[in-house]
Amino acid sequence: MAILICLSAVTSCSTGMNGSKQNEPFKNPFDEEETLCLAHSFVDDICSICHEPFKISEGLSFTLSADSTSYMVADIGECEDTQIIIPAEHEGLPVTGIAPNAFRDEPITAAFLSEGITLIGEWAFQSCSKLVCVDIPATVNSICMDAFRGCFRLESVTIPEGISIISSGTFQNCTSLTEIKLPETLLTIGSSAFEKCIGLKELTIPASVVEIESNAFGSCTGLK
Repeated sequence: MAILICLSAVTSCSTGMNGSKQNEPFKNPFDEEETLCLAHSFVDDICSICHEPFKISEGLSFTLSADSTSYMVADIGECEDTQIIIPAEHEGLPVTGIAPNAFRDEPITAAFLSEGITLIGEWAFQSCSKLVCVDIPATVNSICMDAFRGCFRLESVTIPEGISIISSGTFQNCTSLTEIKLPETLLTIGSSAFEKCIGLKELTIPASVVEIESNAFGSCTGLK
């Protein structure tokens, strides 16, 4: 089952986060149209919450790995979706990562990453100023430097178990971030990882953490 960053994407599901009831869809206030930013739980390609079929975004650009065994999402390509669903497979091979800069500066509002993706590359979603929701599957074991830097409408983050390092600048300038859940596997919080996350009021750091680098929580003026 996927792990949520502020919830996830598409069609007509309902959320259970931020005090919402399961039968009340979350309305994205930052879209010009009344777009829903929604949690999904796919079983046999059908969402168990809203009963809509899993329909991947078309037109995304992919890069084949050096050993020709998997693909990474290279960039948005010709895809015109604002709520992105990234597939588990492309041309018969698994999709295992999001390449550096893949969605940087794109006007997407939500992204659903399928099970099997293990890597979110450097700057992958940096400065996605409309991004409210991202579904991160439990298979992800690496979120790289500045991956979500400047996503200032992102509100809630749950980082998957298995992640040992939160890289430098990963969530820097995510000024709307009010809730973070850190995994028990976490060892290091990198420099400026949460710098200027002024919406944070409290945080529980797991006992597993052995290093918090410089300015990791710099200018988090709301922390109490």
